Amino acid sequence: MNSGNPITHVSAGASTASKIKVSDSTTDTHFAVPFHDGNNALHDDNGTFTYNPSTGTVSGTRFSGSGDGLSALNGTNISTGTVAAARMDAAQTAISSAYHTTLKIGKDAGNRLDFSGTSMIKVSVNDVDDEFRFSTGGNFHANNDITAYSTTTGSDKRLKTNIKDINYGLKDILNLRGVEFDWKEKRDGKHDIGFIAQEVQEVIPEVINEIPDLKDENNKYLGVDYSKIVPILVESMKEQQKQINSLKNEIELLKNK
Repeated sequence: MNSGNPITHVSAGASTASKIKVSDSTTDTHFAVPFHDGNNALHDDNGTFTYNPSTGTVSGTRFSGSGDGLSALNGTNISTGTVAAARMDAAQTAISSAYHTTLKIGKDAGNRLDFSGTSMIKVSVNDVDDEFRFSTGGNFHANNDITAYSTTTGSDKRLKTNIKDINYGLKDILNLRGVEFDWKEKRDGKHDIGFIAQEVQEVIPEVINEIPDLKDENNKYLGVDYSKIVPILVESMKEQQKQINSLKNEIELLKNK
C-alpha cells in the first residue's frame, strides 16, 4: 500500500448486495487488495477500483500482474475495456467463448483477425488491412497466390440437376483471346498471362464472376473461373477429333481410287 496516499474510503455498510469502492488521490498506485498473494497484484492505473460481491464483478480501467497473475481469466464477464495481454496455459479450459461486435484478435494491430464487419471476417497481415477475407456463403478472398499441393471441386451427380450437354465447343474456344500483361496493383505488378474477363464474358458468360474489391466496398471486379473452361476444351477436342477422323477417311478414299 502507498503509505503517503492511503485509501480514502471504503463504502459503509458494504454487503453482498452493495459495492466496495477503493479510491486514491493519485494515479499509478499499487493497492494491497484482497487478491494480492505476495507476488501478484491488481494495478489501479486511474485511481478507482470497484468490486460487487453480489455479482462477482471487478471493474477498473486497467489490470496487470506478473507470473501467473492473469493466466486464469475466465467466464463471460470481460464486458468493456481492453485486455492487452492474457496468457493461457495448456490446462486453461474456462474460456470457451468470446463475443463482441467490434472484436479484434491478433499479435498486434497490424496482424489480427477483425470480426467487426458485417457477415465477414477480415485478416490483416504485416500492417496490410483486409489481406484475406472470409465472407458469408463460404467465400474466401485473397489478394495474392493461394498455394496448395492439391485441390478438389465438388462435382457429384447427386448435387446437380437439369444436366445436359453444353453447347459450347471449338467455335467458342477460337473466339477467346489469350493475352499477356502486367498487373497494375495486384500481385506486386507481376507480368502474367490469361484472359480479359470482359472479352470472355461476351463468349462464355457462365465462367465470369463478380469479385469484391477488398479496399473499396462499392467497387467490384470481374473474375474468370478458369477451371470451367476445361469441359469446353474437352468438347472442343472431341469436335476437332471428329474433323480429323473425317479428313483421314477422305484421304483413304482418295488413295484407294
